Amino acid sequence: MTMNATFIAAVDEQNKRKVQVMLKDSMMIDPTLTSFKRMLAHAEKNIVNLYDAHNGEQFTESTWTEEYFNSQMAKLLLNFSKERIELLKKISKQIYQREIVAIEEKRTQSEDTIYISKQKIGVGLVVAGGATIVASTVGIVAAKPILVAAGVAAVVAGGACIVADKRG
Repeated sequence: MTMNATFIAAVDEQNKRKVQVMLKDSMMIDPTLTSFKRMLAHAEKNIVNLYDAHNGEQFTESTWTEEYFNSQMAKLLLNFSKERIELLKKISKQIYQREIVAIEEKRTQSEDTIYISKQKIGVGLVVAGGATIVASTVGIVAAKPILVAAGVAAVVAGGACIVADKRG
């Protein structure tokens, strides 16, 4: 779950319960907690009393299982405390370690594929634009100023794609 319009609207409306439920759900959906961290930062910045005072429950590290994680998730909506959030983050990291690694590897592969695709588009625009300029200026295409302008625009756009990708 990403920080979508529904979440942003709930924060804007100061709908604390809805925000808490959406935060909890994001922890369940993505064990890497990538979306959760972004969403939580946004909620903390905009909702003054987002957290409840901790109810004093003592947490135990020896019981970090999926069952314990699920029971703490259920308790989260009864006591949305910073302490419980921190506990859930630690438990998630431990019990979903394999899933987290697999998801992060998949994300890296996707990012690499997007980067390569953008590079190809940028190079293609530069080549196409350069060919259009050359063809226009040597008279192959009866010196059409509009084609020269289109070629220049393609070279500039392609170069911008390449530069933007190299910056990350």
